Amino acid sequence: MSNHEELKAHIEHVKRILRFYTLYGGEVVRDGFSRRELEKLIDIQLDKLIELLRQLKD
Repeated sequence: MSNHEELKAHIEHVKRILRFYTLYGGEVVRDGFSRRELEKLIDIQLDKLIELLRQLKD
């Protein structure tokens, strides 16, 4: 697999994680995470996505 394909796969993985947090965020909070912790997890994934997209563009 080329670096380009790996980046695309990683981007898709991060997008799936973000979808999960979007769809099941309420359940994650009910299961013990605070709203702030959930927001922090989302921010981390968004930062990863931005970096991966930047790498893909270069």
